[in-house]
Amino acid sequence: MLAAHAAKWVDGSHLCVQAADSSPALVSAEARQITGLTSSPWKKSCVGSPEETVAAAAETVAGESPTFWRTEVVLGGGLNNMLMNVAQLLRLSCKPGNVLVMPRLDADPLRLLKKWDKLSTATNGGEPTNGTLSAAGLPPLRFDLVFDWPRFQGQIRPCAVALGAPSGATVQYTEPAELNNMGWSSGAVTSMLERIYAAVQPSPLVQELIQALKLAAEQHAGPRWSAVHLPIEADWWFFSGWCASRSNEDHTRRCFTPAEVASRTRSTRRSLHSTGAVVAFAFDKVHWRGPSLCLETFGEATAKLALEATVPYTFRNAAELFLAVEAPGGFFGNSYSTQSKAIALLRALHRDTRLHNASWAYDCARADSVRWFPPLLARGIVATHPGFARLQSLPGICDGPGALPTRIEPASQGVQCWSPRRMCTSAE
Repeated sequence: MLAAHAAKWVDGSHLCVQAADSSPALVSAEARQITGLTSSPWKKSCVGSPEETVAAAAETVAGESPTFWRTEVVLGGGLNNMLMNVAQLLRLSCKPGNVLVMPRLDADPLRLLKKWDKLSTATNGGEPTNGTLSAAGLPPLRFDLVFDWPRFQGQIRPCAVALGAPSGATVQYTEPAELNNMGWSSGAVTSMLERIYAAVQPSPLVQELIQALKLAAEQHAGPRWSAVHLPIEADWWFFSGWCASRSNEDHTRRCFTPAEVASRTRSTRRSLHSTGAVVAFAFDKVHWRGPSLCLETFGEATAKLALEATVPYTFRNAAELFLAVEAPGGFFGNSYSTQSKAIALLRALHRDTRLHNASWAYDCARADSVRWFPPLLARGIVATHPGFARLQSLPGICDGPGALPTRIEPASQGVQCWSPRRMCTSAE
């Protein structure tokens, strides 16, 4: 087995590469040219100056005396859960004479999971929170700091949106519903979510991060790299019970170890002439008790790219999402993950038609869903997401009978040579 090298930070780039090769993991010179992304400027640029905030709040929409709809809830639970909440709010407000004031986004929505040694601070990643400060001391983020605001405002029409309500405006308050089977699904909200994904693009700040990641991906995984999403974070595997199989889903298996993902995707990655793999997961949100990972199981040209933890989690989440959207060698994800489904949907909507039918799920949810309890298909949060149908089933892995029930905390399987506490060595 080749030795994997310890993660090496490159000064000024906020980019880390852990690569499965025999040379030190360094990013290219181009990737080191990001400027203004040190921890101190991040804290300033992420929230905007008071003058900018006032200017944003003064923004108006054409028309006489519109009603501005807003929520005081700070959206949390990961970027794509936030967008699902935005779909709920837009469905309510998208009427003549109404304007939605875009909700604020939590800079670090899963911060409570950082106390994982005790495994005692569980948080539902799908629920909005009323937090005012992240663990890093950052206030919630404005929508335009994460997404291209002029594009979103134009593409989402005829729905009217703004960053704030002007002084003296008529304001109505509302709250998004909890993201579960009862509070989420309707055909209208699902349709609105697809419109939102068609309208979002990264902000200039996020685009800088994406460019650094893309250069590193090409250097370490080749020009035709594949993206593989591994939902192995602690909230998946321990706190939320998300990995437990459900009887109304005929016990379709939800979670897979990295070694299993490598095996299940290998044939398709080869058929696509993939030059290497970039694996994606939140490196600072995994737990040592979780599934182990050895990059070499995916092949020699494999890398885990990571933006420095001083970059707020929501920015890192956005950068890794849009990076995977552009993977030329295919995307491989999990049908139960909103991140995977969002990537597949964005690829299907991309202007580059070569990406449209190049997204696969290494689970069998789509194939098995014909056996699921019928009401789940009609309103369930898993299958009604517009990205669910954009993830193709991998050939040859979903032909057997339904899976046996699985535990809430799946046992670690596969290659035991990587964890947040130790790296691979050639002896393992």
